[in-house]
Amino acid sequence: MGNTRRGATAGIIAGPLSGVGGVPAVDIPKGQNEVLFPLNANGGAEVKKWKIFALGSANVNGGAAWASSQMANLEITPPYIQFNIQRAAVEQGQKTDLVCGVTVNHPFDGAAKVQVLGFPPKVTSPEMELKKDMKELVFKVSTEKASPAGTHRNIFCQAIIMEHGEPIVHYVGGTELRIDQPLPAPTKPAAAPAAVAKKEAPKAAAAPKRLTRLEALRLEAKEKAQTVAK
Repeated sequence: MGNTRRGATAGIIAGPLSGVGGVPAVDIPKGQNEVLFPLNANGGAEVKKWKIFALGSANVNGGAAWASSQMANLEITPPYIQFNIQRAAVEQGQKTDLVCGVTVNHPFDGAAKVQVLGFPPKVTSPEMELKKDMKELVFKVSTEKASPAGTHRNIFCQAIIMEHGEPIVHYVGGTELRIDQPLPAPTKPAAAPAAVAKKEAPKAAAAPKRLTRLEALRLEAKEKAQTVAK
């Protein structure tokens, strides 16, 4: 676009480029001669090389001055990587693993920077590095006691691969994280009352032996004899 004295506005012209989008325009600050124009391609974008150019304008002496860049190539390629993220569940205040299966469709040099996006508040996970020979990434997910309970969907990964000095951003995978409230602590059973020593009941007096008629007469005669002797 060349050097700008008063600032300018630029936009990308790409013709009927289906499946590719971006912001309508970006501002070039005063004194700057470079600007980044973000573009994104969805799954319906046609894989091929497209011709694009940038068209910019600035207010010069009360009127609009226009300028155009040279034609440039925009190459649409299949995704370099694919993620298959497993569902995860965790209790508030605890930690869990978010396991991501990785498929590398297009080998790349160096390491991609990968982070998980879409977490609810008070849920975190560190950024990780992905190399082309890796088959899996395991993110350590931490929650707090105040992390919102429930099933949280639309959780995915952002992977940034550097190629030719430029970042290629991938948004891959898609899963959900369920956060549960902790189960109530089990209540302790009431202590059993101390065993009370049982007092032995006094033994009942033995019932008198029942005498036969003959034994009764003999006993009576014996008692009379003892009385006479006295």
